[in-house]
Amino acid sequence: MSGEGCPTPKIKSDRNNEMKDINQEIPVITTGEGSKQKISTLLLRKYLESEGFGQFMTTNDRTTKRFFFLNDENVLRIFSADNIRAYVIKNIETFFEGDDIRQALILSDLMSRFSSALLESQVLVFIQCFGELDNNDYKKMELASDDPNTCFIRFLNGVVVINKDAISLISYSHLGDQGAVWENSIIRKNIEINEKKGLYEQFCLNAMRVRDPKVSSSDGDWKREYPVSNNVQKNFKSLRSSIGYLLHADNTIQKAVVYIDRNSTITKEEGGNGKTVVMKSIQYFRDRMSVNGKQFYKGTGGDRFAFSGVTPSTGLIHIDDIDKNFDFKSLFAFLTGDLETEGKGTNKVIITEDRKPKFGITTNYVLQGGGQSHARRQHIVEFGDYWNRCNKQGEAPWEQEHLGKRLFNDFSQDDWNQFYTFGFKCIQLFLREGLVDGAMGLYEEKQLATSVASEPEVQEWIRNYVMERRVDLNHQVNGVADYALHALFAGDIDPTIAKCWGKTRLMKALHEYVSKLDGYDWNPHKSGNTMSDRRFLVKEDDGIQRPYIKIVSDSDSVAIVAKPANDEDFDSERYFTKLLCLD
Repeated sequence: MSGEGCPTPKIKSDRNNEMKDINQEIPVITTGEGSKQKISTLLLRKYLESEGFGQFMTTNDRTTKRFFFLNDENVLRIFSADNIRAYVIKNIETFFEGDDIRQALILSDLMSRFSSALLESQVLVFIQCFGELDNNDYKKMELASDDPNTCFIRFLNGVVVINKDAISLISYSHLGDQGAVWENSIIRKNIEINEKKGLYEQFCLNAMRVRDPKVSSSDGDWKREYPVSNNVQKNFKSLRSSIGYLLHADNTIQKAVVYIDRNSTITKEEGGNGKTVVMKSIQYFRDRMSVNGKQFYKGTGGDRFAFSGVTPSTGLIHIDDIDKNFDFKSLFAFLTGDLETEGKGTNKVIITEDRKPKFGITTNYVLQGGGQSHARRQHIVEFGDYWNRCNKQGEAPWEQEHLGKRLFNDFSQDDWNQFYTFGFKCIQLFLREGLVDGAMGLYEEKQLATSVASEPEVQEWIRNYVMERRVDLNHQVNGVADYALHALFAGDIDPTIAKCWGKTRLMKALHEYVSKLDGYDWNPHKSGNTMSDRRFLVKEDDGIQRPYIKIVSDSDSVAIVAKPANDEDFDSERYFTKLLCLD
């Protein structure tokens, strides 16, 4: 009925473009007669509830923001006030060709003038509320979800169930009463498991490949310089486990997956190696929200609105292309515990710890900060330079000598099946082995430098000196005076930065870096653990003893000398034992 005493014609409704055999009456949403009719907030609320609309609470906190949804046969579709208003108007318009067209026109006109703001404040905030937990403020609703041992990926033709031992496609009827699912968790494709190696898998493997300078090609084919070495295989396994982690909705493990280019430095970015392509590919499995990394957390207090677009169906928060000064510590509060977000002019939103999205970061820079507090919250995957080299050669990944077609845009059904099956196998790898570490030696060296200095330029100088320059200058043989080393530093660094780095501060940072670096030693002919214990004095030509620094690595080729410089406190036995690798 449209109003008191109005006839109630029956029709079939077409909801969400799918014909459903449901007899539906024209909505009863008004009070009054004729020109005096107006929208009844009570009747409109009851109508919306009968259609399956409700509010969803993500926590027990009644003050947090609630999401409006339509429960369409256990599929929860998120709606805004504007969407709901349009839904009502569209349903009314289906009666324009019926016997009750006059009443439909009146209802359509009234709803068109009933603003979305009024709809939300007078109707939607009072409709039935649901949540996952037991609470007096809402009705409990069961939601289907992954668990630590099983993952469910839903497609149009069934559900792929993945555990440590098997990957199988089952019908929805065999899934049992698992609960409702968010609309974006259903992939709008049919699936057939196809374990043949596909184009996407080949793209990921190539993304891990690194140029071997010892290999050259006589025929000019640069691809031969990129062998699939053991380290490439280790990093590929690490990448696959990270993909599996991001695709698995269980939150027993809470880390940020970080994709970074192997050839990037602390101050120099190096991109185009496929990391963003891989991270974005998660959106074909789960709902992905992208955050501009260049704008993320610019201020000291952070941008509390950064994740305002997160909804209960968001599966991945992708922070893309972060700035070199990005402080990973700003994510600590989001990575562990509940996810609390806030929109401008709206109430805060809390996604419970077990339901919140995963975090993925793509960056061309080494992340600032080190130590266990950072390491236990990160899974780093280093990308090689194969695709970067491809671009520099004037070639494209989709050309015939590489993949032969564009990823995703040109995919056939077989390509999609292979892509999704590769994802299933990544999930299975994660369920079996967890997040697998790759061969990350270079990244660890770079990130360690971030723990001894805050300025990226200083971090890069320290690492470059220890790894390369000290050998180029033969400082690993007789050492270098601390004042001379500081002068070298001051000549390389911007004066506005160098003035804040006196000799003592620089030597302490260098010592801390070397002390934490595997295979490196500070004044190795000295005993003790502190910088003071390892003090190395050399009498120079003017007869004055001055502190010298000698950094030696296990891989250095150092000429043996009878006695390094004029050190009067030289432990010769320890020096030669260390030099000859006898200890």
